[in-house]
Amino acid sequence: MGKSPIVDSVIQRTDKQDYNTDLHLAQCPSPLQSFTLGSGHPTKIPFYARAFPFPTRQSGEVLANSTSASAWKDHGKCIWEKEGVWRWSEQKKEGVALQDDYFSKNKDGAEVNFYRDCYFPFVQKWNKRIGGKKMKMVGPIPNEFAPIWPQESRPDNFVFAPHWYVSPHRHGLD
Repeated sequence: MGKSPIVDSVIQRTDKQDYNTDLHLAQCPSPLQSFTLGSGHPTKIPFYARAFPFPTRQSGEVLANSTSASAWKDHGKCIWEKEGVWRWSEQKKEGVALQDDYFSKNKDGAEVNFYRDCYFPFVQKWNKRIGGKKMKMVGPIPNEFAPIWPQESRPDNFVFAPHWYVSPHRHGLD
């Protein structure tokens, strides 16, 4: 498959988000910041407020996880830190990305296509697990272009259900 914005959705970098597709409102940590937060490190993250003419704008920063709570049992190590994706820098007091392209390339260096390589196989496993004749409403990641969903990757009784989050400011719905 060639490069296409419709089917090549994946975390391109661990230290940034895509402002054009990722919804930003209130506290919005980057993937790297979410790793540090889950590992129990207080982390400054951007805070986004509604704005015009764009849906939001960064209006400041907040210190998140000031209590150093860890998502890992007994303050164990983050799975992405174990994988060598990032590490905590005591000197800088922040997370440092070690493999920015970890989520966009596989171990052989080939580009990952999120839908083809991850999401479609997940939906197929889910479909087999729940079975039945019920309609199954499944959609792409919100705010992204809808992927071309091959017939062989669709669940039984498939209902394509994409959705978007749009700022009410854009449509005069304040």
